[in-house]
Amino acid sequence: MLIPGALFAYNHDSGYVATVLARADTYTDHATDTISADEDNVPAAGAAADVAVDYATAQIGLPYQWGGDGPAAGDAGFDCSGLTQAAAQAAGIHLPRVAQDQYDAGPHLPADTPLQRGDLVFFGTSARSISHVGIYVGDNMMIDAPHKNAAVRLEDYRWTDYRGATRPLHT
Repeated sequence: MLIPGALFAYNHDSGYVATVLARADTYTDHATDTISADEDNVPAAGAAADVAVDYATAQIGLPYQWGGDGPAAGDAGFDCSGLTQAAAQAAGIHLPRVAQDQYDAGPHLPADTPLQRGDLVFFGTSARSISHVGIYVGDNMMIDAPHKNAAVRLEDYRWTDYRGATRPLHT
């Protein structure tokens, strides 16, 4: 099985692998809700994007927690997609729970579209293998919950494994 092997390669703790696989089923059950928009008519930045960025900024310093949805959900911290989902929810916008589903929900920005505050930026090995999401805040910076043993932070936007952006927070 590829997924358990990949998890074990990431963290050589069989308990971690078992926990991740058990929680994956939980999140898969909630991954059917999507949002949609006409990709040819993507709106500019708006109040919802500002609310979401402000919410994410207020979470800086909270610990990364795999599967974490933040203190409001009873978790100590966030994982990347939990942070983006909670930030969108603070702005009154529903996003799916996991990064791949958030990417798939769109609306996708054409590659030559300049990023705006509040855009979701996605990273992975391909568009079908999204593994990370952050919230673009401007000046080539994003807020994200990066990985185990790290905290929610403002960091330089990275291009090495960038796969695209969406603009669901702009109303």
